[in-house]
Amino acid sequence: PCALGLATPTAVMVGTGVGAANGLLIKGGAVLEEAHAVDTVVFDKTGTLTTGKAVLGDLVDLTGGKDDIHIGRPASLGSMTATKDNNTVLWLASCAEAGSEHPLAQAIVNHGRNTWGNDVICAKDGVIVSDYHVSPGEGVECK
Repeated sequence: PCALGLATPTAVMVGTGVGAANGLLIKGGAVLEEAHAVDTVVFDKTGTLTTGKAVLGDLVDLTGGKDDIHIGRPASLGSMTATKDNNTVLWLASCAEAGSEHPLAQAIVNHGRNTWGNDVICAKDGVIVSDYHVSPGEGVECK
């Protein structure tokens, strides 16, 4: 028991020291003890941990198995139903994000431009983006 009383803190100290030498700051032994249960890590430092040139790699359906998604539109344009089989949601996201300077927004817009061409974004069906508002940490809202 005495050997473990010295070995464990020494191992933690050496581990945090090696991490620090490699640019990884660990707050303490408790963090290391909890880290064994981590199976996913999300980094939110665009341009620091990445090249800052995000691309849209995949579209994931988060509708919970619904066959279609109702999207509200101005009364003059009626309403639209976006099926999972088409790119309407991506097109609308491209239109909404076209006014944003955020690197992830630009990845969506660039994907839209690659899909439909530079001039097609927001020109489809006469949609005009207005009342654009950025909510930091949440995204954009527009009409």
